[in-house]
Amino acid sequence: MIRFIRGKIKIVSIPAGEAPVSVRKKWVGLELPVIAIRNTGCRGALTKKGGPKEVVYYVDQTAAIEILMQAHPDAVVWWNDHSYPKRENVFCFKKDEVEEIGHLKKVRLGVVAFFGILEEGGGAVDDARNMTGSSN
Repeated sequence: MIRFIRGKIKIVSIPAGEAPVSVRKKWVGLELPVIAIRNTGCRGALTKKGGPKEVVYYVDQTAAIEILMQAHPDAVVWWNDHSYPKRENVFCFKKDEVEEIGHLKKVRLGVVAFFGILEEGGGAVDDARNMTGSSN
């Protein structure tokens, strides 16, 4: 099940993942716009290997990298060196790595539009950014 959300999350612990710990720890304390909550696993940044099924928060990669750039430009170098943001255009964070900020509002967004988020130039990325209040 996909729940589309408008709101923000704060990263409260070092996220799991394949990026170096020195890069992953830079997410801690940042507030990011969340676009969906899913009961699925996260995929590795390098291998794309899926993790165990669990509740995760999806964040637009471009918006997240812009926020990271403002706080820790040195961490963005690693992501850029690995061609991020990627075409799928979302990062995911596990439920125990985040704190919801305020009330996350459920929104209606068709499945086609959601999967459009995963494609560049489909317009859905802009729709998602508008939905979350992110700009580009």
